[in-house]
Amino acid sequence: MKKVHLTKVTQKNKEFFVMVLDPRIMIELLERVKPGTSQEAQRPWVVPKVKEISRYVAGKIKISDDYKAMGLIPNAPILSITKKLKIEKETVSFLEKGSTVKRDNYFIMIPEEFEYEKYLDSFVTIDGQHRIRGFDKEYRDPLFENSIEYEMVFCIFEELTKNERRELFWVTNAKQDKVTSNLLRLIKNYLGLLGTSELVFDVCNLLNDEDISPLKGRIMIGSEKVTKGYKEAQLSKVLEKSQVFSTLNSLTKGDSELICKVYSSYLKSWENVYKVSFESPDNTPLTKISGIRYITFIMPSVIRILQSKKLQFTTKSFQEIIKHLDEVVGTNVFEDDNVSLAFRGEGATVKMAKDHGTSLEAYHSTLGSDYNPLEGI
Repeated sequence: MKKVHLTKVTQKNKEFFVMVLDPRIMIELLERVKPGTSQEAQRPWVVPKVKEISRYVAGKIKISDDYKAMGLIPNAPILSITKKLKIEKETVSFLEKGSTVKRDNYFIMIPEEFEYEKYLDSFVTIDGQHRIRGFDKEYRDPLFENSIEYEMVFCIFEELTKNERRELFWVTNAKQDKVTSNLLRLIKNYLGLLGTSELVFDVCNLLNDEDISPLKGRIMIGSEKVTKGYKEAQLSKVLEKSQVFSTLNSLTKGDSELICKVYSSYLKSWENVYKVSFESPDNTPLTKISGIRYITFIMPSVIRILQSKKLQFTTKSFQEIIKHLDEVVGTNVFEDDNVSLAFRGEGATVKMAKDHGTSLEAYHSTLGSDYNPLEGI
């Protein structure tokens, strides 16, 4: 047996301990539970998640196109010990400033490799079992060699009731706020890990900062909260998936400010035609993220129409195209109750936008190449 020192933690008269140990040892002493099996105080564990952690630890997980994860696990799994092991205390004396001081040290005797079989099921996981099972020989990645030094921090409890175990699992899961994709994108941007999406992120920042933008102050960057605002992650996804960003990025040769100007002009044209304000949104679908998704997925069609007529991308040009939308599709999609359901699902909104964009292109193609939507203005 090997002595492993513990650090005692006290919270409201309840003691638990912090231990540092190689997880390749811990997995040999962990309670044996088959994947998918129900457990008293936590959810069943699944093989795919264990394999993903194994790949992460081995450094195979890519955070971005050119950056691989370090494979560190700094957060501590929570476990309780069974009667096979015991937390022990020893009192040591030492001199401090000329006086003899006594201190209680805590430790646990951890089995050596030849003793593993005897001490199976010595630890029961309360939280973090996937992190530990990622070091199981059955799932361990070949790149993660035995010679690699790797320790983890573990929180160790003893003599817990079933309800106490359930509470610990609950407080470490249900009571923790999930990190939003918005905040993760901001952090990845700070680290330079967004790759090509960094350019889209920059455009969203400009749309949120520039006076010319109808979305100024309305875009939630990172953990910011804005009433009826638009999450940067959602807007970036819309700009990318609609191919509006790639189209404008190509046309402007990567000029983010010019992309911001063109997209702002496009948004203003919708405000003018439908008498709404993105700065002061109301209950119309147009001023919600579903409405922005709809009009952005129409934008490639509008761009092609203006290109075919060799017209500039100005607010007036845009609105002279989209003002025919109601006529083309036979209704005001933002006020028609029969259409409103399409704004409740992303897939339905995108399909409707693409169909309506195609209809707009067909309509304007019948007007002839000499048609000038700016004539007389």
